[in-house]
Amino acid sequence: MSVTFQIVGEPDHCPIGFPDCIECWKRYINMSNSNAGEFIEAFGLGTELYGSLRAVEIERRIKKVLDSGYIDEGSPSQEENRIIYCGRRAGYCNEKAKQLLEMCERAGNLGVISWG
Repeated sequence: MSVTFQIVGEPDHCPIGFPDCIECWKRYINMSNSNAGEFIEAFGLGTELYGSLRAVEIERRIKKVLDSGYIDEGSPSQEENRIIYCGRRAGYCNEKAKQLLEMCERAGNLGVISWG
């Protein structure tokens, strides 16, 4: 399972379309549920794997956390019985935060970003 961040109501005029178009990939940010859960909590976006906020509010929250010196240390992979929990490389959440800041800029002052 995964969580996708996207701008609400952004028109899709691409003749190629997602997932084949490289430009369309900029319209979405996708993370595994476990990574998204840690990202959402770390950047003050709530505690649920779904939601929506104005882009300017998301931008404010992300910048506040990044300005505090937050650095994602990553997480090791784990295996329990036959279930494997993939790890996360250090800095992953910081990279996704920068991508989300770009999305916020694209959405503009009145834009809304949803995730789920």
